[in-house]
Amino acid sequence: MKRFSDKSGYSTMSELNITPLLDLAFVLLIIFIITTPLLEQSLDVKLPTASPMPAAVQPGGAAPSVRTLEVDAAGNIVFNKQRMTLAELQPALERFRAEDPNAGILIRADANLRYQQLVDVFDTVQRAKIPRMGLLNNPRPPVQN
Repeated sequence: MKRFSDKSGYSTMSELNITPLLDLAFVLLIIFIITTPLLEQSLDVKLPTASPMPAAVQPGGAAPSVRTLEVDAAGNIVFNKQRMTLAELQPALERFRAEDPNAGILIRADANLRYQQLVDVFDTVQRAKIPRMGLLNNPRPPVQN
């Protein structure tokens, strides 16, 4: 310890200089404050990969019917090239299933569609007892004039 002299002689310095410790603590605090917003909470999700498969063939030899159901960002539904409401969709799907019991539906939903609206469409397809349902993830093909 450092000693200093006064008139009476030598005495010990009993104070600890904490200024450098506070500087270090504040620098660390600033670093944590700056880096914390950059850390994102995320899940590491590994999506399955798939290769295109040929359509399943029925025992009679004909491939099952597959139709596309489109839902835009506003929630408008188009099935069989007809615009319809969610209430009109279920009877149309039931008629489609009556034509072919192994029928399938591919749903093309807009990226800006609310999840609840898409879930409502899923529920309607399930209530119509359509055995196969899928989602299309490719953009709609451009219309050629």
